[in-house]
Amino acid sequence: MKKRFIIFNTIFVFIALLLLLFANSYIVSNINKQNTEEEIQNYLHVAEEIFDGTNATKTTSILHKADADLRITIIDLQGNVIADSSSVQEFESHLTRPEILKLGTISYRYSTTLGMKMMYLASYDDGYYLRVAIPQTTINATVKNLVIYGSIVLLVILALSLIFIFKSTKNMFKPLKNQINKLEKIVGKDSEYAGEDIEVLSNQIDEVNSLINAKIETIQNDKDKITFVLNSINQGLIVIGDAQKVIMINSFASNIFKFDEQEIIDKPYIYLIRDLGLRNQIEQAMNKMIFSSMDYKVDGKTYLFNFNSINYGWSSTGHKQNGVAILILDVTEARNIATMKREFFANASHELKSPLTSIIGYQQMIQQGIITDEKEIKDATSRTIKEATRMNKIIIDMLELSKLESSNKKAVEKVNIKNIIDESVEASSKEMLDKKISLELLLEDFELLVNKEDAYNLIHNLVDNAIKYNVKGGSIKIVSNSKNKELSVEDTGIGIDKNNQNRIFERFYRVDQGKDKEIGGTGLGLSIVKHICSTYNYKIRVESELNKGSKFTIFFENNEDNKE
Repeated sequence: MKKRFIIFNTIFVFIALLLLLFANSYIVSNINKQNTEEEIQNYLHVAEEIFDGTNATKTTSILHKADADLRITIIDLQGNVIADSSSVQEFESHLTRPEILKLGTISYRYSTTLGMKMMYLASYDDGYYLRVAIPQTTINATVKNLVIYGSIVLLVILALSLIFIFKSTKNMFKPLKNQINKLEKIVGKDSEYAGEDIEVLSNQIDEVNSLINAKIETIQNDKDKITFVLNSINQGLIVIGDAQKVIMINSFASNIFKFDEQEIIDKPYIYLIRDLGLRNQIEQAMNKMIFSSMDYKVDGKTYLFNFNSINYGWSSTGHKQNGVAILILDVTEARNIATMKREFFANASHELKSPLTSIIGYQQMIQQGIITDEKEIKDATSRTIKEATRMNKIIIDMLELSKLESSNKKAVEKVNIKNIIDESVEASSKEMLDKKISLELLLEDFELLVNKEDAYNLIHNLVDNAIKYNVKGGSIKIVSNSKNKELSVEDTGIGIDKNNQNRIFERFYRVDQGKDKEIGGTGLGLSIVKHICSTYNYKIRVESELNKGSKFTIFFENNEDNKE
């Protein structure tokens, strides 16, 4: 390809120079012709000035001395030559010659007398014809010299052009070859091209282009994978470079601050993070390289921000500061659990302390003889047993909650819901009888795949609450629906205020502390119900009105219409 390129350029230069030579020759020939025509006219005018009709020989002699190539001929009216500057004798008539027939007009013709081509011009003066002639060889000599020397110059220029084209082609392709070799090394192709053929270079460029496109596609795929992974993890990530600009952020973090990723990339982090506490932590990580963390609350959620100083090439833009990587964890549940545990232990300690204090107090009074009356001793003993029973019930419920919260899998089996209801009602029959509560059962048979103990605790706690918080002479209605797999326990008791209905499932939460203690409630029954429902993905709904009763409905199947 390189040879073809050089040959093509050489031919192009040669043709251009050749055309230039021809054009110059043509122009010079025309100019020379015009000059010669002017010259022959001038000679004829000079001859006319010298010749007076009697000095023919003198006239031809003078002009011949002025220009040896010039031929002067004087012809009479009969066509006879009476004087001629040449030594050749001519006897035929000259009246038929073109220059005589057309006086004042230059003619070109071959002279048989002299044996060469001549330029002729004639005029009439003092009764004679004056004729001047110049050989055409004089005209063509300049053109001939121009062609000869021009051809020599053409060949020299052509040779120089070949050398220049060869060297410039070599130098022109050298940077291109170097760049191609560098690109090949970048894309992992360990080869080096030393030739200078354009076709091979073109093929090599196409090959490198394909490799680069493949690399770009691989890089893009890797970037998409990283983006997918970063956006899929349930953690936030923000990377701030040493120029204090956000260089990376995933969707988890951008959602926290309600910014689109493209809006914040390559912008100062102060556009994203407005909280002064977070900014101080970032400054510390940048300037002091201190690892730190802090909780940050937004939209009712708690996030743990971990600040770590980084200094990598991809995070650096030439500044002397370090960058910062911020890892964000949603710790809302963990913080809530920690709070619940603190509250649980505080409440459990308080709930156990009260009956225990009462028991110890009564027993100390009996032991120390403060109470001596038999009736008072019986009453103190009865109160002690009641408080001990209540404390025992609290411990049993706490153990039950602990079992429910453990990760140990329980054996499940097909349980008949009607049988569980019957067992629970039978176990609570004495309490219902004591409070003269009437019971209405509308039960349809269906089975659940559940741990039998969990099923009993779920139903028994609902029935037990319906008895405890019912009024004397009240009623309880228990309905099971096999079609929708629902269970409802409805009572005519004290009811629950609207403001408290969303908190009744909290541990140790009581609407009326004094009332609950009086009836022996532990504050854990509905927590157990809620936990069992969560374990098996059941839904529970509460409908209650103060002083008119409550209705608890369990939906054992997760229907869309069932609301908790």
